[in-house]
Amino acid sequence: MWRTLLSRGRLIDGIAAIFVVVIVTAATVTAPTHWAPFLSTVETWLADLRAAVLAKPMKQDDRIVILAIRDSTLVKQAYTSPVDRALLADAISAIAAKGPKVIGLDILFTRPTEPDKDARLKAALENAPAPIVVAWAEAGRGLEKGEAAFLAGMAEKVGKGWPNLLKNERDAIVRWFATEFGPPGSSAPLSFPAAIARAAGVEIGTGTRLLDYRQPPDAEKPPFRVFPLEAGALMPQAWLAGKIVLIGADLAGTDRHRVPGVARLSVGASSVPGVYIHAHAISQLLDGREAPETSLAVRIGLALAAVLAGVLIATVLSPWPLQLAVGVLAAFALVGAGFWETAGGGPSLPMLTPVLGLLTATTGGVTLVGRRLKREKRFIRSAFTHYLAPAVVAELEKKAEVLRLGGERRELTALFTDVAGFTSLSEDMDPQALGLLLNRYFDGMCDAVVKTEGTIDKFVGDALVALFGAPAVRTDHAERALACALAIDRYAEQFRRAEAARGVQFGVTRIGLHTGLATVGNFGGEARFNYTALGDTVNTAARLEGANKLFGTRLCVSGITAAACPGQRFRPIGDIVVKGKEAPVTVFEPAGMNGEEGPAWSGYCEAYERLREGGARALEAFEALARQYPDDGPTAFHLKRLKSGANGTLVKLTEK
Repeated sequence: MWRTLLSRGRLIDGIAAIFVVVIVTAATVTAPTHWAPFLSTVETWLADLRAAVLAKPMKQDDRIVILAIRDSTLVKQAYTSPVDRALLADAISAIAAKGPKVIGLDILFTRPTEPDKDARLKAALENAPAPIVVAWAEAGRGLEKGEAAFLAGMAEKVGKGWPNLLKNERDAIVRWFATEFGPPGSSAPLSFPAAIARAAGVEIGTGTRLLDYRQPPDAEKPPFRVFPLEAGALMPQAWLAGKIVLIGADLAGTDRHRVPGVARLSVGASSVPGVYIHAHAISQLLDGREAPETSLAVRIGLALAAVLAGVLIATVLSPWPLQLAVGVLAAFALVGAGFWETAGGGPSLPMLTPVLGLLTATTGGVTLVGRRLKREKRFIRSAFTHYLAPAVVAELEKKAEVLRLGGERRELTALFTDVAGFTSLSEDMDPQALGLLLNRYFDGMCDAVVKTEGTIDKFVGDALVALFGAPAVRTDHAERALACALAIDRYAEQFRRAEAARGVQFGVTRIGLHTGLATVGNFGGEARFNYTALGDTVNTAARLEGANKLFGTRLCVSGITAAACPGQRFRPIGDIVVKGKEAPVTVFEPAGMNGEEGPAWSGYCEAYERLREGGARALEAFEALARQYPDDGPTAFHLKRLKSGANGTLVKLTEK
């Protein structure tokens, strides 16, 4: 039965473990984007940290020149917002004359200023020999109708692109850019970086991309060449010819945005002007670079590996300090894998969520294992506490694996007892009184077994079967079994005499002991099992118990058992061949069964040696011994054999 319960418990634990793996893996993958978005924020910060620490310098991109509108640009202007249109018109005309590939203005012209200056700017835009792209927006998408109308007039004959930056909604950091941004039917469907790249003759593709920020060559040199706008007219033609020139604001509090830590390396500030971010996107389009991203399959695989590792740590390893150490190492391994992948130019693998998955799975696994172990301990205690010593039960609770499902071969010592004449007694007694008598009798018997850390296998009527060396392993099982047998003999004799004084003729308790290999384990049907031992060892112990009747003894011990008890003296009884077997079993009786050793003991051993040798001297010796000790069972047995013409120590049993 206990096998069924334990098997069902392990099946339930297995199903629970699978449930933990599936649920925790799914949670690990989906948590950052669905039910725990803060994890995504922390995860991206960790990715930013790795990228910043492991950033590899890149050559300065000389294809792009940024002309920044700074405080120095506006210091002599009558007003600073919007930027003086005449200043812009003159700068565009001067720059366009130097042969740039494209000029991009990251400026929204949404309201009029001075009419003549507005006209000058419009003319400069339309008459420039180089392609012009200006920032664009439409009514209902950031602009009022009047603003949109003015912008449309200013940018009527030039390229247009949406300057909107795609930010993470949780940390407001610019992490992506789009190639197409305008709504369906828009006159300007492209984003500002895409419009400039297309004007430069580059295939831009479609969709939204992760921004791969270009790293500076060193701490002193930015990823792009940057000059103040007023320097554009003074620059040599070679500095601008064939370049993409971007004009935009680099002013405190104007068009500045948060970027990942790796991008801050290029400006040394926590926020970056929008025109700089557009430069990074344009550079990425020119190179055809794609920032490495972690695919869903990789995230699932990493989460599954972390969760499985957690479950294995919890279910395979013990004790808990080892689980803790391996768990910490596994967490560091996941973190190290993330840094290693980033250092190799790969995607930023998730680190936080797999580590959380590992810890969650480990915790869940430890909980499941703890519940199973507690359940097994409770069952072992309830199943064996009546049959084993408390110390043995405690040992089995710690090592439940010794209760192997099925059978295993093991050396043990079997003890078999029976009460002489019990059948006749049971026929004469009231059933209730008989039950009470047996219970009192078995109380003392069981105490002897438990005190010597044996296992009470079963009760068969008035017979008791006990095992030593199973299920708990005991290397001294033979000595424990002998000590138990001697204790049972003393108790049974006291019990018999006490019952005789009460008028109950309770029979002599006969005991057989044998040591050998047996198959121990759980045997029975699908629904009911019993832990027991099978094989000749138990059968031989039963035959030795029965041989006591023939020898006139109360305890027969096989030679194998006697040899394993060097601290006990024995006298030989004979070499018996049990019914159905051919090989003889040497049988002994321990000293002390009938009081202290004396002349009867030494005289018997001398007579037995003559019996072993054969001849008339054995008969003489046993006749003399019988006259002195007429109540000694083995002496009477061998004398009877010798008188009937038998000789030697070999005895064949004709009854089981």
